[in-house]
Amino acid sequence: MYDRTDGDGYLTKGISRENRLRTVLGMFYRDRHNKLLEANGLRAKVVLRDRELREFQNLFYEEKGFREVLEDQVSDLTVRLNSAQAGLDKEKVDRKSEFEQAEERIEELNNGLAKLEADKIKRKADFEMEVDALWTDHKLVIKQKNGEIRMADAAGYKRGIDTYVAKQLGGASAAMQYADALSPYPDKTDPQESIEKKEIAQEGTSSEIARIDNEAGMLVLPVGKESGATKGHVFGVWKDKREAARIRVQSSRDGYMLAHILPSFGDPEYLRRGESVLIIPVR
Repeated sequence: MYDRTDGDGYLTKGISRENRLRTVLGMFYRDRHNKLLEANGLRAKVVLRDRELREFQNLFYEEKGFREVLEDQVSDLTVRLNSAQAGLDKEKVDRKSEFEQAEERIEELNNGLAKLEADKIKRKADFEMEVDALWTDHKLVIKQKNGEIRMADAAGYKRGIDTYVAKQLGGASAAMQYADALSPYPDKTDPQESIEKKEIAQEGTSSEIARIDNEAGMLVLPVGKESGATKGHVFGVWKDKREAARIRVQSSRDGYMLAHILPSFGDPEYLRRGESVLIIPVR
Protein backbone atom coordinates (compact mmCIF):
# COMPACT_ATOMS: atom_id res chain seq x y z
CA MET A 1 0.00 0.00 0.00
CA TYR A 2 1.32 3.39 -0.97
CA ASP A 3 1.28 6.73 0.87
CA ARG A 4 -1.77 8.92 0.23
CA THR A 5 -2.46 12.60 0.55
CA ASP A 6 -6.02 13.80 1.05
CA GLY A 7 -7.51 17.05 -0.20
CA ASP A 8 -6.35 18.91 2.84
CA GLY A 9 -2.85 17.80 2.29
CA TYR A 10 -2.81 15.27 5.16
CA LEU A 11 -0.44 12.38 4.45
CA THR A 12 -1.43 8.83 5.31
CA LYS A 13 1.45 6.40 5.51
CA GLY A 14 1.00 3.19 3.56
CA ILE A 15 1.34 -0.27 5.18
CA SER A 16 3.53 -2.89 3.68
CA ARG A 17 2.22 -6.30 2.66
CA GLU A 18 4.07 -8.09 5.45
CA ASN A 19 2.64 -5.82 8.06
CA ARG A 20 -0.84 -6.17 6.61
CA LEU A 21 -0.60 -9.99 6.80
CA ARG A 22 0.64 -9.83 10.38
CA THR A 23 -2.26 -7.55 11.24
CA VAL A 24 -4.78 -9.91 9.70
CA LEU A 25 -3.28 -12.90 11.55
CA GLY A 26 -3.30 -10.90 14.81
CA MET A 27 -6.93 -10.03 14.28
CA PHE A 28 -7.71 -13.70 13.55
CA TYR A 29 -5.96 -14.92 16.69
CA ARG A 30 -7.69 -12.25 18.79
CA ASP A 31 -11.03 -13.23 17.38
CA ARG A 32 -10.19 -16.91 18.00
CA HIS A 33 -9.23 -16.08 21.60
CA ASN A 34 -12.45 -14.17 22.12
CA LYS A 35 -14.47 -17.04 20.64
CA LEU A 36 -12.74 -19.53 22.98
CA LEU A 37 -13.47 -17.29 26.00
CA GLU A 38 -17.07 -17.00 24.91
CA ALA A 39 -17.29 -20.78 24.37
CA ASN A 40 -15.82 -21.44 27.84
CA GLY A 41 -18.29 -18.96 29.37
CA LEU A 42 -21.17 -20.64 27.55
CA ARG A 43 -19.92 -24.06 28.67
CA ALA A 44 -19.82 -22.86 32.30
CA LYS A 45 -23.31 -21.47 31.93
CA VAL A 46 -24.50 -24.78 30.46
CA VAL A 47 -22.94 -26.66 33.40
CA LEU A 48 -24.61 -24.27 35.88
CA ARG A 49 -27.89 -24.58 34.02
CA ASP A 50 -27.68 -28.38 34.10
CA ARG A 51 -26.95 -28.32 37.84
CA GLU A 52 -29.87 -25.99 38.51
CA LEU A 53 -32.04 -28.12 36.24
CA ARG A 54 -31.15 -31.26 38.21
CA GLU A 55 -31.87 -29.45 41.49
CA PHE A 56 -35.16 -28.20 40.10
CA GLN A 57 -36.04 -31.70 38.92
CA ASN A 58 -35.23 -33.11 42.37
CA LEU A 59 -37.34 -30.42 44.01
CA PHE A 60 -40.10 -31.07 41.51
CA TYR A 61 -40.14 -34.79 42.32
CA GLU A 62 -40.07 -34.03 46.07
CA GLU A 63 -42.89 -31.51 45.72
CA LYS A 64 -44.77 -33.99 43.58
CA GLY A 65 -44.49 -36.67 46.28
CA PHE A 66 -45.43 -34.22 49.01
CA ARG A 67 -48.36 -33.06 46.90
CA GLU A 68 -49.56 -36.64 46.48
CA VAL A 69 -49.34 -37.15 50.26
CA LEU A 70 -51.22 -33.92 50.86
CA GLU A 71 -53.85 -34.91 48.32
CA ASP A 72 -54.31 -38.24 50.11
CA GLN A 73 -54.59 -36.47 53.46
CA VAL A 74 -57.03 -33.93 52.03
CA SER A 75 -59.10 -36.72 50.55
CA ASP A 76 -59.15 -38.58 53.87
CA LEU A 77 -60.02 -35.39 55.77
CA THR A 78 -62.75 -34.63 53.27
CA VAL A 79 -64.29 -38.05 53.80
CA ARG A 80 -64.06 -37.68 57.58
CA LEU A 81 -65.45 -34.15 57.43
CA ASN A 82 -68.39 -35.27 55.31
CA SER A 83 -69.04 -38.10 57.77
CA ALA A 84 -68.79 -35.72 60.74
CA GLN A 85 -71.06 -33.21 59.01
CA ALA A 86 -73.64 -35.91 58.40
CA GLY A 87 -73.43 -36.96 62.07
CA LEU A 88 -73.69 -33.34 63.16
CA ASP A 89 -76.75 -32.79 61.01
CA LYS A 90 -78.36 -35.89 62.51
CA GLU A 91 -77.38 -34.72 66.02
CA LYS A 92 -78.94 -31.30 65.35
CA VAL A 93 -82.18 -32.93 64.25
CA ASP A 94 -82.22 -35.16 67.36
CA ARG A 95 -81.44 -32.27 69.71
CA LYS A 96 -84.14 -30.13 68.09
CA SER A 97 -86.65 -32.92 68.55
CA GLU A 98 -85.58 -33.40 72.20
CA PHE A 99 -85.78 -29.64 72.80
CA GLU A 100 -89.32 -29.54 71.46
CA GLN A 101 -90.28 -32.52 73.62
CA ALA A 102 -88.63 -30.87 76.66
CA GLU A 103 -90.56 -27.65 76.07
CA GLU A 104 -93.80 -29.60 75.90
CA ARG A 105 -92.87 -31.48 79.10
CA ILE A 106 -91.94 -28.22 80.87
CA GLU A 107 -95.24 -26.65 79.89
CA GLU A 108 -97.07 -29.73 81.17
CA LEU A 109 -95.12 -29.66 84.46
CA ASN A 110 -95.75 -25.93 84.88
CA ASN A 111 -99.46 -26.50 84.47
CA GLY A 112 -99.35 -29.32 87.01
CA LEU A 113 -97.29 -27.16 89.39
CA ALA A 114 -99.80 -24.33 89.13
CA LYS A 115 -102.60 -26.75 89.98
CA LEU A 116 -100.63 -28.15 92.92
CA GLU A 117 -99.84 -24.65 94.18
CA ALA A 118 -103.50 -23.67 94.04
CA ASP A 119 -104.44 -26.89 95.85
CA LYS A 120 -101.70 -26.23 98.44
CA ILE A 121 -103.01 -22.72 99.12
CA LYS A 122 -106.55 -24.07 99.48
CA ARG A 123 -105.44 -26.89 101.79
CA LYS A 124 -103.36 -24.49 103.87
CA ALA A 125 -106.30 -22.13 104.27
CA ASP A 126 -108.57 -25.04 105.24
CA PHE A 127 -105.93 -26.33 107.67
CA GLU A 128 -105.48 -22.94 109.32
CA MET A 129 -109.24 -22.57 109.68
CA GLU A 130 -109.43 -26.05 111.21
CA VAL A 131 -106.53 -25.34 113.59
CA ASP A 132 -108.08 -22.05 114.65
CA ALA A 133 -111.36 -23.79 115.31
CA LEU A 134 -109.68 -26.58 117.31
CA TRP A 135 -107.55 -24.08 119.25
CA THR A 136 -110.61 -22.00 120.09
CA ASP A 137 -112.51 -25.10 121.22
CA HIS A 138 -109.72 -26.62 123.32
CA LYS A 139 -107.80 -23.57 124.56
CA LEU A 140 -109.23 -23.71 128.09
CA VAL A 141 -108.86 -27.50 128.27
CA ILE A 142 -105.19 -27.31 127.18
CA LYS A 143 -104.49 -24.61 129.75
CA GLN A 144 -106.07 -26.69 132.50
CA LYS A 145 -104.18 -29.83 131.51
CA ASN A 146 -100.88 -27.93 131.33
CA GLY A 147 -101.44 -26.71 134.89
CA GLU A 148 -102.14 -30.24 136.04
CA ILE A 149 -99.03 -31.53 134.27
CA ARG A 150 -96.84 -28.87 135.87
CA MET A 151 -98.19 -29.65 139.30
CA ALA A 152 -97.68 -33.40 138.79
CA ASP A 153 -94.18 -32.73 137.42
CA ALA A 154 -93.22 -30.63 140.42
CA ALA A 155 -94.61 -33.18 142.87
CA GLY A 156 -92.85 -36.07 141.12
CA TYR A 157 -89.59 -34.18 140.91
CA LYS A 158 -89.75 -33.31 144.62
CA ARG A 159 -90.44 -36.95 145.47
CA GLY A 160 -87.51 -38.05 143.31
CA ILE A 161 -85.15 -35.55 144.95
CA ASP A 162 -86.28 -36.57 148.43
CA THR A 163 -85.85 -40.24 147.54
CA TYR A 164 -82.38 -39.58 146.11
CA VAL A 165 -81.28 -37.67 149.22
CA ALA A 166 -82.73 -40.34 151.48
CA LYS A 167 -80.86 -43.08 149.57
CA GLN A 168 -77.61 -41.14 149.54
CA LEU A 169 -77.76 -40.19 153.22
CA GLY A 170 -79.46 -43.31 154.56
CA GLY A 171 -82.89 -41.89 155.31
CA ALA A 172 -84.32 -38.73 156.83
CA SER A 173 -82.85 -39.31 160.30
CA ALA A 174 -79.42 -39.95 158.82
CA ALA A 175 -79.75 -36.75 156.78
CA MET A 176 -80.39 -34.76 159.92
CA GLN A 177 -77.46 -36.49 161.63
CA TYR A 178 -75.25 -35.67 158.63
CA ALA A 179 -76.33 -32.01 158.77
CA ASP A 180 -75.63 -31.94 162.53
CA ALA A 181 -72.19 -33.45 161.98
CA LEU A 182 -71.32 -30.71 159.50
CA SER A 183 -72.68 -27.91 161.71
CA PRO A 184 -70.08 -25.61 163.31
CA TYR A 185 -72.11 -25.79 166.55
CA PRO A 186 -72.77 -29.52 167.05
CA ASP A 187 -73.60 -29.10 170.78
CA LYS A 188 -76.62 -26.82 170.18
CA THR A 189 -79.91 -28.62 170.43
CA ASP A 190 -81.79 -26.42 167.96
CA PRO A 191 -80.17 -26.51 164.50
CA GLN A 192 -81.99 -23.35 163.46
CA GLU A 193 -80.35 -21.44 166.33
CA SER A 194 -76.98 -23.18 166.09
CA ILE A 195 -76.21 -22.32 162.42
CA GLU A 196 -74.78 -18.92 161.64
CA LYS A 197 -76.68 -16.98 159.00
CA LYS A 198 -73.75 -16.19 156.70
CA GLU A 199 -74.34 -16.00 152.93
CA ILE A 200 -71.73 -17.12 150.39
CA ALA A 201 -69.61 -14.11 149.44
CA GLN A 202 -69.05 -13.09 145.81
CA GLU A 203 -65.43 -14.25 146.02
CA GLY A 204 -66.64 -17.70 147.13
CA THR A 205 -66.37 -19.98 150.12
CA SER A 206 -64.34 -23.13 150.76
CA SER A 207 -66.08 -26.48 151.13
CA GLU A 208 -65.59 -30.15 150.41
CA ILE A 209 -67.59 -32.63 148.38
CA ALA A 210 -69.84 -34.77 150.60
CA ARG A 211 -71.37 -36.91 147.84
CA ILE A 212 -71.07 -36.99 144.03
CA ASP A 213 -72.80 -39.16 141.43
CA ASN A 214 -71.56 -38.39 137.92
CA GLU A 215 -73.96 -40.85 136.28
CA ALA A 216 -76.99 -39.20 137.89
CA GLY A 217 -75.39 -35.76 137.62
CA MET A 218 -75.99 -34.94 141.30
CA LEU A 219 -73.73 -33.36 143.94
CA VAL A 220 -74.12 -32.95 147.75
CA LEU A 221 -72.21 -30.15 149.51
CA PRO A 222 -72.17 -29.25 153.25
CA VAL A 223 -73.48 -25.78 152.44
CA GLY A 224 -77.17 -25.13 153.05
CA LYS A 225 -79.85 -22.50 153.44
CA GLU A 226 -77.89 -20.78 156.16
CA SER A 227 -75.42 -19.67 153.42
CA GLY A 228 -78.10 -18.43 151.06
CA ALA A 229 -78.01 -21.53 148.82
CA THR A 230 -81.65 -21.84 147.84
CA LYS A 231 -83.33 -23.71 145.03
CA GLY A 232 -82.46 -22.40 141.55
CA HIS A 233 -79.19 -20.67 142.51
CA VAL A 234 -76.21 -21.45 140.25
CA PHE A 235 -72.66 -21.85 141.61
CA GLY A 236 -69.29 -22.55 140.09
CA VAL A 237 -67.25 -25.35 141.66
CA TRP A 238 -63.56 -24.40 141.42
CA LYS A 239 -60.67 -26.80 141.93
CA ASP A 240 -56.96 -26.08 141.44
CA LYS A 241 -57.67 -22.51 140.26
CA ARG A 242 -60.04 -23.57 137.45
CA GLU A 243 -63.77 -24.13 137.19
CA ALA A 244 -64.27 -27.89 137.40
CA ALA A 245 -68.08 -27.82 137.25
CA ARG A 246 -71.17 -25.64 137.42
CA ILE A 247 -74.16 -26.65 139.58
CA ARG A 248 -77.80 -25.56 140.11
CA VAL A 249 -79.35 -26.05 143.57
CA GLN A 250 -82.26 -28.49 143.52
CA SER A 251 -83.04 -28.47 147.23
CA SER A 252 -81.30 -27.20 150.36
CA ARG A 253 -81.61 -27.59 154.09
CA ASP A 254 -79.66 -26.32 157.03
CA GLY A 255 -76.21 -27.82 156.71
CA TYR A 256 -76.25 -29.27 153.19
CA MET A 257 -77.67 -28.88 149.70
CA LEU A 258 -78.41 -31.18 146.78
CA ALA A 259 -77.42 -29.75 143.39
CA HIS A 260 -77.65 -30.81 139.73
CA ILE A 261 -74.39 -30.78 137.75
CA LEU A 262 -74.95 -28.66 134.62
CA PRO A 263 -73.59 -30.14 131.38
CA SER A 264 -70.98 -28.49 129.11
CA PHE A 265 -69.15 -26.76 131.97
CA GLY A 266 -65.71 -27.85 133.17
CA ASP A 267 -64.70 -31.45 133.89
CA PRO A 268 -66.95 -32.76 136.71
CA GLU A 269 -65.77 -36.34 136.16
CA TYR A 270 -62.49 -35.41 137.87
CA LEU A 271 -64.24 -34.39 141.09
CA ARG A 272 -64.05 -36.90 143.96
CA ARG A 273 -65.75 -37.28 147.32
CA GLY A 274 -63.89 -35.52 150.13
CA GLU A 275 -61.97 -33.11 147.84
CA SER A 276 -61.71 -29.47 148.86
CA VAL A 277 -63.33 -27.04 146.45
CA LEU A 278 -64.25 -23.37 146.22
CA ILE A 279 -67.93 -22.45 145.75
CA ILE A 280 -68.46 -19.16 143.83
CA PRO A 281 -71.90 -17.73 142.94
CA VAL A 282 -72.62 -17.29 139.22
CA ARG A 283 -74.70 -14.27 138.27
